[in-house]
Amino acid sequence: MKHEVLINKAWESYEKAIKMLNKGAIRDSAEKAWFAIENMRKAIMVAAKVPYDFAKKIDVALNIFNGILKALNAESLLERYYYFQATLH
Repeated sequence: MKHEVLINKAWESYEKAIKMLNKGAIRDSAEKAWFAIENMRKAIMVAAKVPYDFAKKIDVALNIFNGILKALNAESLLERYYYFQATLH
């Protein structure tokens, strides 16, 4: 799967999450928001040439994702990822 497709899926999920939140469906909104975050994580990994099959397996992917964000000097994004993992998922 191409990273552009994953980015589009992420934005679609984000938009759905906002609509659900505006309707008061907080739990469903949180799930959609988490789906958006996960699709962005996968997109970053695929853009870094990690095969999609690895990017979608969370037990393998997180170590690689950590390394990518550290290499990009984007560790603040990693902190936010884990924050949202704890609060949305």
